[in-house]
Amino acid sequence: MKYSVVIPVYNSEASLRELHDRLVNTFAEINTPYELIFVDDFSKDKSWEVLKEIKASNSDKVKILRLAKNYGQHNATFSGFRVVEGNYVITIDDDLQYSPEDMLKLIEKITSEHLDLVYGIEEKGSKLSVKNTSSKLWKKGSKAMEDALGEGSSFRIFSVKLLSNIMKHNQHFVFLDELLFWYTNFIGFVPVKKHVRLHGKTGYSMLNTFRFVTSITLSYGTWPLKLMTYGGALFSFLSFSIGIFFIFKKIFLGASVAGFTALIVMISFSTSLILLCFGIIGKYLKNIYTVLNNKPVFSIKEEHL
Repeated sequence: MKYSVVIPVYNSEASLRELHDRLVNTFAEINTPYELIFVDDFSKDKSWEVLKEIKASNSDKVKILRLAKNYGQHNATFSGFRVVEGNYVITIDDDLQYSPEDMLKLIEKITSEHLDLVYGIEEKGSKLSVKNTSSKLWKKGSKAMEDALGEGSSFRIFSVKLLSNIMKHNQHFVFLDELLFWYTNFIGFVPVKKHVRLHGKTGYSMLNTFRFVTSITLSYGTWPLKLMTYGGALFSFLSFSIGIFFIFKKIFLGASVAGFTALIVMISFSTSLILLCFGIIGKYLKNIYTVLNNKPVFSIKEEHL
């Protein structure tokens, strides 16, 4: 049984050596074949130089790839899948917030219960933050509106059979959790501790997080279209009801129907709603255009396998 660990790297020169050493020591405990695949997502620090040093010291167990531009965490991870040789694939971040030692919990869970996918998720009672709270709310909302998984993290293990399925996809924006969920419901969860980041800072600023959520929604979600449909039906019903009310007043009660201002407000509101819907449809069409033009998922600048 061989395990392949794929680690997307971005500006993490300070934590890479420790991460590598702890991964090696963890696999030494269970004495099993493994490989470590580091993907440098166009880091601006000396991460690539550090990775080359790690490769030189452990060439048989380490593969390193460098992307030609910054494609984001999920796309970078996806590019590493291309060179996987193991029976199971493990993904973990480069910042040591998830302990490499906890991989053993994921391995035990997926092998003992014959699952296809296992996530390491934060233990209950973890320290709350705006980012964590927003993430949890978004996951719960996705589950309610899109029948999505509702849980997940970047710390996961899954079978090579599942990997072969998701590698068939070539959309420019990759969201791994959604792709994995398309193929299996044999999914397990293991509570793990998430530590405070000791080196550097996260690449997910508020703006980047907003862009990421927007990309997920418009690439994999349909709730904006549902909202347009149901919202349009609701406003059509309200407009029809108001029209019937004024007709009734005019014909049966003889009341004069004033309201030029109300009419202008209604027209302006309706027009803005239509323009918003056109904008949402336009984003979906842009995604279709991107796929049809075969915009690359990733581009390799350099690799040492």
